[in-house]
Amino acid sequence: MLLKLTSRGYRFKRLFTGWRTWGWLWVFIGLLAGVSLTIILPQTLSDSFTLGLATKGLSKQNLFLFILIFVLVTPTLEEPFWRDYLGKSRGLLSLSDIAFAGYHLLVVALFLPSAYWLFLPVILIGLSIVAAFWRWIFRTTQGLMIPWLSHAAADLSVMLWVAWQFK
Repeated sequence: MLLKLTSRGYRFKRLFTGWRTWGWLWVFIGLLAGVSLTIILPQTLSDSFTLGLATKGLSKQNLFLFILIFVLVTPTLEEPFWRDYLGKSRGLLSLSDIAFAGYHLLVVALFLPSAYWLFLPVILIGLSIVAAFWRWIFRTTQGLMIPWLSHAAADLSVMLWVAWQFK
């Protein structure tokens, strides 16, 4: 997002467009991501995912920093790239949506034990729908702030779910 803001010809006010078109609702929908994980995923899967995070070095001591980076830095880097740079398609589902989902699927697979990889197609479908939703918001509002906030809200709710699961 910072690169987008500093690029030549970028109109700063474009960043804040779209609030009249249900902007806060789209941000709230992003918050539902973590809630849906709590409802959808079986407890054994969430325990395994948390164990996967712990084996990669995540602990209670660095959990806050991990959440902060995941919630603020990730959407800031991803939204200009996936929505603005690659998200020009007007179709219901675009190649960039599937690429976004595939990239995130690889990240999830790193922390998911192979016994649970049968969930990966469901995760791919869900992430593709989310990517298409954020691309639609970007196209509808002609601004990055609402998709960024919705993405950050989704990441925050997922990270709160991870923190809640972390023992």
